[in-house]
Amino acid sequence: MRIVLLSTAAIALSGCSWLGLGGNKSHSYQHSNSHGAYKAQQAKPCCNGTTLSRWNTEFSAGQDFIADGTFINGGDANASGIAPSEISFQDAYATGDRVDFGGSYALNPNRKVVLNGYASSFDGSRQNIGTQDGESITGNISDYDSYGLEAGLRQYFLPVRAPIVRSMRPYVEGRVGAARVDSINVTGVTQTAANGDITNRGNLALYEGGWVPTAAGLVGIETPLFNRMTVGIESGLRYSGRLGADNGSFATESGGGKWTVPVSLRGRYRF
Repeated sequence: MRIVLLSTAAIALSGCSWLGLGGNKSHSYQHSNSHGAYKAQQAKPCCNGTTLSRWNTEFSAGQDFIADGTFINGGDANASGIAPSEISFQDAYATGDRVDFGGSYALNPNRKVVLNGYASSFDGSRQNIGTQDGESITGNISDYDSYGLEAGLRQYFLPVRAPIVRSMRPYVEGRVGAARVDSINVTGVTQTAANGDITNRGNLALYEGGWVPTAAGLVGIETPLFNRMTVGIESGLRYSGRLGADNGSFATESGGGKWTVPVSLRGRYRF
């Protein structure tokens, strides 16, 4: 499955501290000064007489650039007779696509609890996966498809002036969760002899499908678009846990974890 990137993100406001940002300068910084005086009482006015909008819906779409990780560990031949080559995630897969959808709850104007579901996909490539009796074994690595759920905490900083958009607000965010990864196989496997003869070997099992832990550290900026809407961009570092070797596969052990650098357009709509 290849996820089609969406060019615009559904959007939301980061809290009533954003009301007026992007308007005149005096309003923008008057609101930012109200953050420290806020008390967690919804009945009390927050900004210009309005109450804090606690519930938000969020959406993001972007790409995950593979940074590090061992996809197949090299080693001696096992029962399959194939001695696997060491292959990195960067060699095995192209840049991945990812979409997230979820919501957030404001603990105060500067901090939100976030819960997101997501799906991602990385296209596999054709690789020399190992050798048998000195002959090269080559095959197509199937796509790395996964979906999962992550929870986290986002901390905002004071808005800053910016050209074009007039004002923007930086933030940092940490997430932990779990992902279900589809089984990964090697298809169209061929064995090439020293004299150039090629033997077709069909398909080979590699990694079982299953759940792996995930974690991410993100940084980003947001800017208001309309009264209840913000858009932004974020990046950071994301980790997905090790895959388990399929019984009878040529993998001599589980693969390593996958490290990626995400770049996403994101947005939020506040209620």
